[in-house]
Amino acid sequence: MILPQRLQRVTSPLHPTIYAYTKGTGTVEYLTSLLNSAGQGKCTTVFLDLEKARALMRFQGHNSLPHYHEYGTSQGSAISPYLFNTLAKAFLEFPLPRSCEHITYADDITLVCTGRYHHTHSQRSLNLIDRRCHELGLKLNLNKSKAMAFGSPVPDTPLITAGTAVE
Repeated sequence: MILPQRLQRVTSPLHPTIYAYTKGTGTVEYLTSLLNSAGQGKCTTVFLDLEKARALMRFQGHNSLPHYHEYGTSQGSAISPYLFNTLAKAFLEFPLPRSCEHITYADDITLVCTGRYHHTHSQRSLNLIDRRCHELGLKLNLNKSKAMAFGSPVPDTPLITAGTAVE
């Protein structure tokens, strides 16, 4: 417990849309938030998964060669939430269309868009997310990313990201 306490003192707090890692922000709170968003009428929810990460070190103005993380940090590792939060702050802090939000549980990112134009806003948000992933050297794993429609029929036009339809 010493390492997490020290990390909390020197790092910024976890992003407010990240559930888990902090007392009172667990599975129940995440699911409640997701269900509240989906229960607002017409809604598109996209569950996003990130592919294996790569990292560069920058030292004295020079970048290292990329290191590809095969296994990530150990599940339950004290440092995992802080490493992910560093990435999440950069990934999640950009404006989405009105009536859209991120809901994140640990490293699972959920995009929720509600209202009359939920499908159009979902597509705009996916375009923004895809661009942000590219800027950060991340890639969405479209084999594990899924979209769902609530309160309306499945649209005829699929959501597209990186030139591929999201199921």
